[in-house]
Amino acid sequence: MKTTEKKLVDLSRVKVDPNMKRHKLSPSMEKKVEEAKRTIEELRKSGKNDFLF
Repeated sequence: MKTTEKKLVDLSRVKVDPNMKRHKLSPSMEKKVEEAKRTIEELRKSGKNDFLF
């Protein structure tokens, strides 16, 4: 049997560690991001930037 228990959190006591780092992207996602950056750069150089808002 699963129990669901709700707890209140006192937000005044919550601390965020400023030294925390972002989660690293997976290698496949890094490749997609780099490919997108190259594509956007090529479009900017060619003058076809009407896709940008």
